[in-house]
Amino acid sequence: MKSNIWKAIVLMVVLSSCNKENDPVLQDDSVLITIPDINFEAQLIEKGIDSDGVVNHQLLSEDTDGVTMLDLTFEGTDSDQKIIDLTGIEAFKDLLTLLVEDNALTSVSLSENTALERLNINGNMLTSIDLSTNNSLSYLDASFNELEEIDLEANINLDTLRLQVNPIKAIDVSSNVNLVQLNLHANELTSVVGLDATTKLLSLNLSWNYLEELTINLPLLEGLNVEQNLLHTLNVDGSTSLRYLIATTNALETLNVDSNVALQTLLLSANQIAAINLENNENLNLLWISSNQLQELDVSKLPELYDLSIGRNSDLSCIKIASDQSIATVRKEERQELSVNGCQ
Repeated sequence: MKSNIWKAIVLMVVLSSCNKENDPVLQDDSVLITIPDINFEAQLIEKGIDSDGVVNHQLLSEDTDGVTMLDLTFEGTDSDQKIIDLTGIEAFKDLLTLLVEDNALTSVSLSENTALERLNINGNMLTSIDLSTNNSLSYLDASFNELEEIDLEANINLDTLRLQVNPIKAIDVSSNVNLVQLNLHANELTSVVGLDATTKLLSLNLSWNYLEELTINLPLLEGLNVEQNLLHTLNVDGSTSLRYLIATTNALETLNVDSNVALQTLLLSANQIAAINLENNENLNLLWISSNQLQELDVSKLPELYDLSIGRNSDLSCIKIASDQSIATVRKEERQELSVNGCQ
């Protein structure tokens, strides 16, 4: 059905180029907005925004009045129908939400869309984006692009920032004091500046980067994912509300979780940890600490523990448990035993 509609639109392009009678009849105060990209204009026609109904690279300015939400997400299979040029978007002064997912944009100008609050532009080919005038933005998803850097100093109202899968090497979030969710998964980060300023943060994903040391002092933070980094130092003493911590595949030799009494999930497999104290973590129900250098492990103070992974710790043969403790799932080697009598 969509294919037929698209063929009809293309036909109109040909006809309109030959027939001036298809041009809109202008009122005295009308202004024409240039829309170079036929795929962009075709979407505007399909949504009933372009009032002349003809793909002719132009749009009446009054057609943009009152448009607060524009969904231009590509959902087809023919990549030739993806938007490559968003010129004309500057006319949509009332726009609050703009969705342009999975298109083929290499650049975009949103400097005139100052009312914009939500922007989802993931899955494009952007190498840069200027958001210096968009200080009303509260939600930004620019994941799966080719961004090497991004300046967010003006975007103080951001509460959700998603930039996963970009080649960003460093980022400064010191101005983004209202952030609640921050996802920087799979970039090329060696540093993150300003995290201490994001005191409202609840969820932080820094996984699959190149971070070597990290201190997180965020009392409200509930979830932290730093797996697949180069971490040899991780300090979470100040993050007392942590409920889950994922730090698998790093180079950690020690980790202090004494202050993280709310922890329920702790994943530390594939590090170099020789010992860990879990006496204060009675809410822990999932502990994966395989492929480390543990020589001893005491889980007897973890009454809620139901999933334990301890294999591939060559010097760990005995794990201390409580006499009334039952752990539903235990992943261990045959030589390893759970003991209620302590370990020698």
